[in-house]
Amino acid sequence: MAAGFANPLPYVYKREYGDIRNIKSNFFNKRLAVAKNLYRRDLVCHFGCVNAIEFSSNGELLVSAILDKGKPEPMKGLHQSNVFCLGITNDNQKIYSGGNDDIVS
Repeated sequence: MAAGFANPLPYVYKREYGDIRNIKSNFFNKRLAVAKNLYRRDLVCHFGCVNAIEFSSNGELLVSAILDKGKPEPMKGLHQSNVFCLGITNDNQKIYSGGNDDIVS
């Protein structure tokens, strides 16, 4: 592995010898800064806690489970508790959700 910000060896060395201040966040931030294949975009449609997100297998769709009563696209089936798990079929025709209420819809 080439030397640079993305090299984990200096962080492993620091961890082993007790210098553990901000190792995890520094390593992640430096890896993210040099990653050229990642995209970053702000989502402005939510006004509450986002409990789960899922991308379609082709990467074109994003679904999210939120606590607010926003407008994006309400589910046909309602959960009685928070949703923490989402899934999208490979043909992008159905979205499944699972929550604390033991319901999969």
